[in-house]
Amino acid sequence: MIAPPKPPQSHLQYASLQARDGIRLLDADIRLAFREFGEASPDKPSILLLHGTPVASSAMVGLATRLSARHHVLVPDLPGFGGSAQPLEDYSSLTHGLYMADWLRQRGRHPVHVIAYSQGGAAAIKLTADYPSLTQSLTLIATIGVQELELFGNYTMNHAVYAGQLTLLRGAQWLLPHFGALDDIILGTGYARNLTDTDQRPLRDMLTRVQAPTIIVHGRDDGLVPFAAAEEHHRLIAQSTLTSFDGGHELAYAKPGVL
Repeated sequence: MIAPPKPPQSHLQYASLQARDGIRLLDADIRLAFREFGEASPDKPSILLLHGTPVASSAMVGLATRLSARHHVLVPDLPGFGGSAQPLEDYSSLTHGLYMADWLRQRGRHPVHVIAYSQGGAAAIKLTADYPSLTQSLTLIATIGVQELELFGNYTMNHAVYAGQLTLLRGAQWLLPHFGALDDIILGTGYARNLTDTDQRPLRDMLTRVQAPTIIVHGRDDGLVPFAAAEEHHRLIAQSTLTSFDGGHELAYAKPGVL
């Protein structure tokens, strides 16, 4: 069970997008919440900055603020997260990529530079590989990618774990008297649906089709996405550069000044 959409919040802006179930468009709309940093102008390049899971755009404020000195920065709450949390048919990161393409076309000001963190990398890879006219460059910060280097490296085993996690979270929401207290927890059902709905197997082919200039930034001590994943993504994107840093998975939002 996903809580109804939150009331509008003054620090967020909102857009309306046609709902999706993968490539299939549905006869309904969803609300997309986002933050905007810096002024949109012809002489200021635009950046689309994508968060990971289970966080939302709030985790990217530090990095967005630094980038906004020279750029116009858009930071959405990806569907199912933050101010965009609401019941959805499909919470997958690849569908997030489709939503981002829809939003950029709706706004009419593109192409953009895409910067993605962690799980947001799957959406960014989908967007950049399949909609090259909407993007100028790609930066992947500690992002997921190929299935073989995610968790156990096996789709079936990984999704058995994710499905079990989702079942436990749903059970807690239905069976425990919580009076709404569990609706906003960071490790909620939106997070679990994002992992369960996402199929990383197509990402290997998508990575080979990315034509935009690409920078891959990854911590050598990342305990969630191994550095070997960054090396493989670098190999698959022929024109990419790989930069490593001392640290783990959280550096994009914990210490944005080092990036």
